[in-house]
Amino acid sequence: MKPLIATKYYGARITSLNGSQEQINVIGKQYDKSWVIRLNCPETADYVAFEGEYDEKQQSPKYAVKQLRTHRNRTTIYAVGTVVKS
Repeated sequence: MKPLIATKYYGARITSLNGSQEQINVIGKQYDKSWVIRLNCPETADYVAFEGEYDEKQQSPKYAVKQLRTHRNRTTIYAVGTVVKS
């Protein structure tokens, strides 16, 4: 079993995907929350959490990484909350 990867990174550019059609176009499914996170470095992650809302004792809320795209010197992470039931 692969261990979870957790890193702290500050200065990421985060875009929230609010519209259902926008989420479907980018991720392929509709979620209650989703974000595109762009980093100016190569990085990997299984989950993401946001400063100011993450509780280290309970280790939540954390959001699953749906897609991870690495480019030469940058990384784009697509993180999602729970799936919206139709």
